[in-house]
Amino acid sequence: METLKADLAWSLEEEDDLILEHSAEDEAHRATKFCVVGRFLMDQTFNFTAMKNRMTNIWKPVKGVTIKTLGKGRFMFEFYHHLDVSRVMNGLPWTFNNHPLLLRHLQRGEYALRVPQTTLPFWV
Repeated sequence: METLKADLAWSLEEEDDLILEHSAEDEAHRATKFCVVGRFLMDQTFNFTAMKNRMTNIWKPVKGVTIKTLGKGRFMFEFYHHLDVSRVMNGLPWTFNNHPLLLRHLQRGEYALRVPQTTLPFWV
């Protein structure tokens, strides 16, 4: 029994050594691959939880979405599948409480708080 415990402990230590480290560039690319930065055209505050629930219900992402506040009125929408990102970006424009949502697919090397968000596509 002691030998089994020792073998198990040794195996767990070996597994810790097998963890592959990723470069900062790989991490940045993985982090932005399915990320969309957005902000609403409004000056007043709103219920963040209500917005998260509403946008998730509208978009119905197959693999899910994580929505985080970035400050300065910006939000990060992190999707987990390229089809979810495509569906959201191709379905523009989106609104919450009749306020338009400006969205931009974050590209490799872009900083979320510095990307310009000045255009909104709409149908005439």
